[in-house]
Formats: sequence, structure tokens, C-alpha cells
Amino acid sequence: MKPLLCGLIFFFHSFIYSQNIYFPTYHYESENGLIHLNVLSIQQNPNNILYFITQGGVYEYTGNTFVKKTEYSGLKNIRN
Repeated sequence: MKPLLCGLIFFFHSFIYSQNIYFPTYHYESENGLIHLNVLSIQQNPNNILYFITQGGVYEYTGNTFVKKTEYSGLKNIRN
């Protein structure tokens, strides 16, 4: 009985397919506005805006391009 059950399980197992999960992958470069490609951290605020922290500064992702955030554009200086 066990060999028959194992044989049926292996036979029908070959007809079962798992879902193909597709995760899109995007590569952002300087053409998109991300000058420094060494990203140290990625943060998301409650408004779903992404911030990329690099060695060259903080970049805000607007959905199409990256905008470098500075003290003049509203980024607070935490060193003072």
C-alpha cells in the first residue's frame, strides 16, 4: 500500500506547477539623476516617497528621476 501511495504522489506531483513570481528589477544610473551609485540605505516616508542615502548625499526618488536633497531644499543638518 505504501509503495502505491508513494508512486501516486510522485506521479501527480509532476503535474503540479508552482506560481511563477516575477519581481521587476530596475537599474538606476546617473542618467536618472542618481550620481553616486554606492547606496548605503533606502528609506520610505509615510507618503511613500523613497530616499536613497549615498556617500554623496541624500536623493529623493520622485517616481521618474532622483532629486538631490540639500539644506536649502529642506534637508536638516544634524551635525550642528
